[in-house]
Amino acid sequence: MSSEFLEIPSVRSDMEEFGTTASDIMAKFAAIDVEAISANLLSLIKRLDTVVASIDAEKWNSAVIDTADSLNETMPQLRATLESMQALTTKLEGAIDPAVENYHDTLANIRDTLERSNAVLSNMETISAPDGRIQRELLQTMDALQQASKSAEEFLSFIERNPSAIISGRSQ
Repeated sequence: MSSEFLEIPSVRSDMEEFGTTASDIMAKFAAIDVEAISANLLSLIKRLDTVVASIDAEKWNSAVIDTADSLNETMPQLRATLESMQALTTKLEGAIDPAVENYHDTLANIRDTLERSNAVLSNMETISAPDGRIQRELLQTMDALQQASKSAEEFLSFIERNPSAIISGRSQ
């Protein structure tokens, strides 16, 4: 089919392309269920707040201190037992008949085990100290959780009052 007029192909203008893109973006924003998101976030924050509120920091602190005290009371007894075992190993080393095979290796392994046990005990004493790093980090973590809960609750409250802020941002 031949036409007497020539057809000149055209390209969409930048403004037409921008208008289409802007319409698509606005349609996507309109499809966002801000109220449902806000309700879900508020519910999550309330549950988080309940969990954080149920944490009794003083009780945890007391439990950690009690555990540290118990470990500190047990350490001298455990250390004395290990020292007794080490002394016994030394006596046995001198008393065992050299004809028994591999006893030197066995005693060396026992001595190595005792030395490692002493190192573990020293580490436990450091960890269980009342002013220890673990106790301090636990308290810092609980404080951070409480602050996060409060910040999220303030955010949700703002979004409930100003749902358009999700699209346009906070007004100056």
